[in-house]
Amino acid sequence: MNFIRFIVSLFMAIIIPFSNLFAMMKKPADAVFTELEEVKKTERVYEEYEAKSNDIILSDGIGLEEAIEEAKNAGGEEITIWLHEGIYNLSGTVTLDGCRNISFKAFPSEKVEITAVKEIGGFTETTVNGVKAWVTDVESGEKFGTLFNGDQKLSVTRYPESGYFFVKEADRSVALFTKENSPWEYTYGDTAFYSKSDIGLDSFYNIEDVQYKLMHYWYCEHSTLTDYKDGRVAFKQPCSMRIEENDRFFFENVFEALNTAGEWYHDTAKNKVYYIPQDGDDISTTVLTAPILNMIFDIKNCENITFSGIKFKNTDWCFSTPDPSNGWLSEYGLVFPQGNLECNGAMEIQKSQGINFKNCDFLNIGNTGIRFNNEDKNCSVVSCTFKEIGCNGIFINGLYTFDENLTTENFEIVDNLIESYGRNFSAGIGILLTRAKNCKLSHNEIHDGYYTAISCGWMWGYADSATDAIEISDNLIYDIGQGWLSDMGGIYTLGIQPNTVLTHNKIYNVAADPNEGGYGGWGIYLDEGSSYITVKQNLVYGCGSDSFHQHYGENNDVTNNIFALSNDGQIRCTRKEDHNELNLTKNIILTNKQPAYSQTVKGKFKDDGNIYWDLANGKHMMSVAGTGTKWKQRIYKAEMKNMGYYNNAVYADPLFRDAENFDFTLADNSPALSEIGFETWNYNTAGTLTNYR
Repeated sequence: MNFIRFIVSLFMAIIIPFSNLFAMMKKPADAVFTELEEVKKTERVYEEYEAKSNDIILSDGIGLEEAIEEAKNAGGEEITIWLHEGIYNLSGTVTLDGCRNISFKAFPSEKVEITAVKEIGGFTETTVNGVKAWVTDVESGEKFGTLFNGDQKLSVTRYPESGYFFVKEADRSVALFTKENSPWEYTYGDTAFYSKSDIGLDSFYNIEDVQYKLMHYWYCEHSTLTDYKDGRVAFKQPCSMRIEENDRFFFENVFEALNTAGEWYHDTAKNKVYYIPQDGDDISTTVLTAPILNMIFDIKNCENITFSGIKFKNTDWCFSTPDPSNGWLSEYGLVFPQGNLECNGAMEIQKSQGINFKNCDFLNIGNTGIRFNNEDKNCSVVSCTFKEIGCNGIFINGLYTFDENLTTENFEIVDNLIESYGRNFSAGIGILLTRAKNCKLSHNEIHDGYYTAISCGWMWGYADSATDAIEISDNLIYDIGQGWLSDMGGIYTLGIQPNTVLTHNKIYNVAADPNEGGYGGWGIYLDEGSSYITVKQNLVYGCGSDSFHQHYGENNDVTNNIFALSNDGQIRCTRKEDHNELNLTKNIILTNKQPAYSQTVKGKFKDDGNIYWDLANGKHMMSVAGTGTKWKQRIYKAEMKNMGYYNNAVYADPLFRDAENFDFTLADNSPALSEIGFETWNYNTAGTLTNYR
């Protein structure tokens, strides 16, 4: 046996390098590349001003709430509120109930802002933690979780200032459940834990104001403290997921950590606000603002309400409250432990039709940007931007129902820029769609989030689902996860959703929490029960885990994609079931010392006519995951074929122009075209149609 291993090792050391060299010598030097068509983005096109006799015209940020009341009393007659440039500061949430045919439109090219803030001024100088600071009095009982200097969202204090503390163990003596009676294996309803790390403080000043954030798996717990002593941290809101050893956590709104320019602290015990000034701040003229609302518009039972060319900005956030529709979770005061479903929108819409947003901007939103809910139909968000969003960017939140009158359906979410989301609730999602049908999520650019970019479906396993006919196309998704959480995808699906198509998306750099072993930074992730989905002509590369992962599902068609250069592998199919889980055909699978497949055993899925290549080892790519480069993991083609894989496989350089630098332009004489019938597309069309830069 040792002699055989020696011979195989000699073969690997001598023969394979020569065969790779020979393969490189055969590589065409005259590869022909046709340039991809240059994508030309357009500028925003605003509606021309054309007022009707009953329209309302406002100027200088004055009179919006009065105009809304006038429009509400118009009896459904079409009316437009035209807004000249200015900041329209609301005194409370605008409620539209049973209204029809009202439009809110900015004059073309004029800067119109709607917000709801109050000024925080009158500062005097003081010293805090050895640092020069400003302090001012605020009203008794007043609470806000955010502070702004103009459009700059100021940083609340964080402790530690960088890095994390780590959990030693949960204090299960005060948990809601035991292992034996827990309704769900991931939930004990923890309300306290012990820190493994030395927190470095004997106590916190004004502990009721201190918040903790704890990250584990796919969720971030967030609550105020009730007690802290000898490394034991206790808190108000029971955890929705069980706390485990080495979970990371940190604290916010800590007085002892106030020491850096741009930071602030709200002392609710003494009704004071502290601020560390920045360069350019002048104590005699600088006025900060605090939000007074987390919801700007509450729209219900309405038809044909339009918002165009308006910037909505500077709202507050609030802790989510348990939703009664979530069964036992809400009975025990727990919020839903995925995606922050209970986080309300700055624009909250339900039981309405024809609610449309175009050319609007959402900046510094504390909770979710826009949340549509049950029975909403025929709505759209087109050519809008979302920046510095506390939770989800856009949330389409349908009911579990098959009653046509109650379904949430017919949405267009097109040409939007969504960036820097999940800032207050780390599990926030760029575009979240639950239990809806006939929706188009297309040409969006989503990046700089701590969790999934686009999430669709949300019925676990093979239960009947209301999700149907969702098009997720031409989206540009990158820099997602960033090591905060785990179990995420650039695009994530859940449950049965026939007629759903994922196509022409470009996804890269999805990275999970390294303390969870890098678990779950996938490019496209078809999770529990995802079925009857077509995944076609997508470019996915450079992800922390795999380019494509299917947990389990049935008859998904994965065809004509480029899956390349992700760290753990390119294709992962986790669970083996009795039926065919997916059809993997005509894909280009490119590795660089990573495996082509992960966790593969006989009968998980069907592959046919894919092309495989490794940048370092040519056709001798690693077939499955392993601890090294052992020969069984290299020379595995016969074994793979015995298990039913590598059907009609081609092992050849697909001739990308510069894959190592992520240029996946395919040569006109690529064997992918001639030998597997691969169909090219212009992957540069992914992303917004509008120039937002």
